Amino acid sequence: MAEVRSPRDMVRVIRELGVADGTGRGARAALGARADPVVQAGPETPDAPEPTFLVKPAWFSPHRANFTGARELDLVLGALPPGRRIVVEGHSGGRNYGGREITPDNADENREWIREQDRLFLERTGIARVLERHRAEYLNVTEEVWAGRVAPAEEIRDAVERAFGRGAQETPVHDESLFGVVPQRLFELRGSVLVSLAKLKTGSWSLKNLFGLIPDPMRLRWHGERGELLGRSVTDIASIYRALFRVVGLVEGVYESAVYREGGRHRIVWGRYDVVEELGLVLGGWDLVTLDSCCAELFGEDARGRSFLRIGEAVFGEAARVPPELEAVLSRWRERLLS
Repeated sequence: MAEVRSPRDMVRVIRELGVADGTGRGARAALGARADPVVQAGPETPDAPEPTFLVKPAWFSPHRANFTGARELDLVLGALPPGRRIVVEGHSGGRNYGGREITPDNADENREWIREQDRLFLERTGIARVLERHRAEYLNVTEEVWAGRVAPAEEIRDAVERAFGRGAQETPVHDESLFGVVPQRLFELRGSVLVSLAKLKTGSWSLKNLFGLIPDPMRLRWHGERGELLGRSVTDIASIYRALFRVVGLVEGVYESAVYREGGRHRIVWGRYDVVEELGLVLGGWDLVTLDSCCAELFGEDARGRSFLRIGEAVFGEAARVPPELEAVLSRWRERLLS
């Protein structure tokens, strides 16, 4: 946990997290947590001329304080150690500027419109210029799946089973169709560091941010009719990517954070919220469940009330609780966030 007011501050956060060597040895200093046990099992890193750093931003919608903006992405890309930078995200039916309603039934016939909305999002937000400035590639997992450029499902299953130390018939992934939606490009980069760059907003942090790597533009079926499938869907896709990559969570509220509550000044289809400006807070760690439990504490929530954290605790063996040494400092930040 750190206060970030400058690019130098973000460089310090990345360094203390141990991102350069992908081991998480510095994570204890940042969060008080051990390195990710899945990573310790260890995917093998293919030979490469330089390290590759993958960044998964939060780009579900274009609403203020709800997505990783150009300034935030610029901070993180600039703070990463030398190496290739690849920004990884999927299409989202919610990431649009109006004109059509995208559903699970019509997403395929509206592919060109979805692509155009994605292009507009990158241009209007200034993110396209940030990608160009850092010579970062943008890899869209939905486009890779649409083009059929996916890794063999059996190889993904094998990687997950090896990483979790399970028998051949047992896997932490319940919906096995997800084994077939990992882009081949990403599979070839297995063992690289993947930064889950999430927004500091109510109810959606580093673990749930990986939900966006499910390639469907409309992910309603992954939620279930009443949200009953969401927690398992999040941990399913997270299990796959945590088996393939060294995943570190970074939850940022540097310039803007979103606090959803009744009477909030901003209104969108799923609720009202207030924007907290210039909080300057970043939380990071390799233990995503504990990291997100700290985020829940900031918003005055019980971490186990979020299904993806409750299930994640069982799947990943990480505690859905706040480390005692962080309780006091989280309380002080909570007062600033919720005031």
